[in-house]
Amino acid sequence: MGLALPAELNGYPGPVHVLELGEKLALTGEQRTRVEELHAAMKGETVPLGERLIAQETDLDRQFATKSVTSASLQAATADIGATQGALRGAHLRYHLSTLDVLTPEQVRRYSELRGYQASGGQGHAPRATTDRSRLHWDGASRDREMPDVPGLSWGERQGTIHCQSKMACVFSGLAYP
Repeated sequence: MGLALPAELNGYPGPVHVLELGEKLALTGEQRTRVEELHAAMKGETVPLGERLIAQETDLDRQFATKSVTSASLQAATADIGATQGALRGAHLRYHLSTLDVLTPEQVRRYSELRGYQASGGQGHAPRATTDRSRLHWDGASRDREMPDVPGLSWGERQGTIHCQSKMACVFSGLAYP
């Protein structure tokens, strides 16, 4: 879903990647501790939301599979799913905001560089995925670039094309889904 993609691409580092890049960012002990606290709090908030979202999507799928869906149940289910998606995305974005407050401007610049968002000092963006039915195009990607490890995704024959076994594998892969 690319829940925090707007933050990532615009200079708001996330706690998980900051911890992964901690040595290269030269985090102080105090910074590491604070980011670890943010990460733990984020997980505590987002894991239950993610579990709720999966349950809601499963219920919606079950309604269609059993042919029991009605206009009213569809409206209720999609409204609930939308609210949960919004809460989940909001939580992820809030932790990006909080993480920015922990880092120095130089660490934020270095983070963007290490994540590949700044090409030769400019404001660059990571590859974005766009869809064409069950196929995603990862613009600017190559097989050498880090790819999400998600069951149901595989590289296509053309460079930068990712194939999904289902739309849900694409959506839950963390790729930007337009």
